[in-house]
Amino acid sequence: MTLLLAPVTELRFLIEKILFDLLPWLYFSLRDEAMYGYLQLMEAYYVYGRRIGL
Repeated sequence: MTLLLAPVTELRFLIEKILFDLLPWLYFSLRDEAMYGYLQLMEAYYVYGRRIGL
């Protein structure tokens, strides 16, 4: 429930923490396809984030 009540800045921090901390760890744990998907997700995050003002 606290996630729904969190301010936008905390939500952005949570998203960035997942993107920059968790996903690179998954890349080193998995195969190269994981990094390709991670790069696509990063690109989509920046494009969408700039569009909605994150």
